Amino acid sequence: MKRAMALAAVLSVFVFAGPGLAYFCGDPDADQCAPVLKKEGGSASEKRPSDRPASRKGTPARGGRFILRPDESLEETLHAWSRTAGWTVVWRSVLRIPVKARYVVSGPFPAAVSRVIQTFNETGRGRLRIRLYPANRVLVVEDR
Repeated sequence: MKRAMALAAVLSVFVFAGPGLAYFCGDPDADQCAPVLKKEGGSASEKRPSDRPASRKGTPARGGRFILRPDESLEETLHAWSRTAGWTVVWRSVLRIPVKARYVVSGPFPAAVSRVIQTFNETGRGRLRIRLYPANRVLVVEDR
């Protein structure tokens, strides 16, 4: 029963959170990034984010923007995000994953973490999974 509830919680992030925006920036110290959005026809267009400044050290800025910066590990960044979002992250992976490039994702905390873990897994460099416990506001990151 607990396993089914955990699976339902993980799936609900993907179903109900909706698509987030991913920002890729060439300069890791530039805070004004432009998200690349796919149009229906398959071409990409650029849209400027709000003029609100992004925060430093991997912590989320106002408005649900979460920023990975190359000066921290993924574990450190997720812990910083969770403190700001009012969640607790439990890191149960043996991997220490350095962040190699700036990556900005928007949306609620669970959806942002899901997107980051999914992106990491798609690179073929790792196999991580997350377990969400929304009632306790706990997110567990572990090896598959």
